[in-house]
Amino acid sequence: MKMKLLTLTGMMVILACSELSAQKENAIGLRGGWFGGVTFQHQLSSSTTLELIAQGRNSWFNITGLYEIHKDFSDVDGMKWYYGAGGHIGFYNYRENHPVFNDRYTSNATFVGADGIIGLEYFFSELPLQVSIDYKPMFNLGGGGIWWYNDAGLAIRYVF
Repeated sequence: MKMKLLTLTGMMVILACSELSAQKENAIGLRGGWFGGVTFQHQLSSSTTLELIAQGRNSWFNITGLYEIHKDFSDVDGMKWYYGAGGHIGFYNYRENHPVFNDRYTSNATFVGADGIIGLEYFFSELPLQVSIDYKPMFNLGGGGIWWYNDAGLAIRYVF
């Protein structure tokens, strides 16, 4: 299961990079927060981007795709605020040994859902770096239960 998941994720990232790199500006980096991971942005126009976020923890893995709209923030050069929406798909695999009954509990699920995002980003003029801070609520719509998560993160990206 993990090998299939890693292969699928790798293929998606390679396809995204190869298809999108021939166009405008890209950025790739790390996103820290409750659910840290890797982030990739592709600029569609001067005010819109597509963002792909791959996140994971001990027993789950999640891929989120977002369409974002970027606006100037005050008079600060290089500073923008943004908002957007998208969706996610994830995989959950949980195993636990019960300490009293000497029994093993296993649960697997694939889940899908909707995401929103709002944040603030800064582009360094002298360096090919971008820093952003955001709030990203997630709502699972199916698989593995219906639940809401609040996620906030700090991302540092290399712009190319």
